[in-house]
Amino acid sequence: MNTMRIERFFKELNSAYMCADYESIADCHSLPCAVYVGDDVLVFSNRPQLLASLREQCAGNRELGCVAVSNTVINQGDLKGQSYSAWVHWSHWDKHGALLFMTKARYFCTDADNGVPQIKMVQFTEVPRSYRTSGPQDQDRLRCAGG
Repeated sequence: MNTMRIERFFKELNSAYMCADYESIADCHSLPCAVYVGDDVLVFSNRPQLLASLREQCAGNRELGCVAVSNTVINQGDLKGQSYSAWVHWSHWDKHGALLFMTKARYFCTDADNGVPQIKMVQFTEVPRSYRTSGPQDQDRLRCAGG
């Protein structure tokens, strides 16, 4: 996977997120898609489930005062076969341009037949406390799905 291509992919993903274009974000996921945050895991098995989580995540970020998000691809590596991974840091900004928080994640991807990356799994390594579930009853309400 070309580094510039993967950087462009995540910039486009970020633009779609900022425009609330959840359909385009969902198009970039291969279902089922697992998202790990610490010991918590959420498996998106269908598109409506993924779209609902993306909407909830965006609303949660707005509640925290987030008005802009940017990302940086820190590293990218090839895995076996057609798979590769990318380590991405997401910066979440308030209306004054101050950094509110960061999320850090490793994305496991493969390319679709048309060459567009498809996210197969996400492992968040750093998230704010508000992104974590509060207990077993909230296991399926994890707010991390895209960034």
